[in-house]
Amino acid sequence: IVVIGVLSGFSNAIALPTLFSNNLHLIGISVGSRAQFADMLAAMQGWKLQPVIDRTFAFADVQAAFRDMKAGSHFGKICIEF
Repeated sequence: IVVIGVLSGFSNAIALPTLFSNNLHLIGISVGSRAQFADMLAAMQGWKLQPVIDRTFAFADVQAAFRDMKAGSHFGKICIEF
């Protein structure tokens, strides 16, 4: 299990027995540099990878986008069109 960022805070409990009994590994990663981001984008373009987008909102509906994100029922990115 790889944890990217900690936007929801540190209050979530980790079920250590579940990790151990399933021989799982929990790895935290941080974001890289701007150059690494550029390299990642180039690789994504080269392999024709696309992000998973759950839903797109108009800028006028930004409050609805935040409500959707807070609900946590999305799978993929929530986008706002400018």
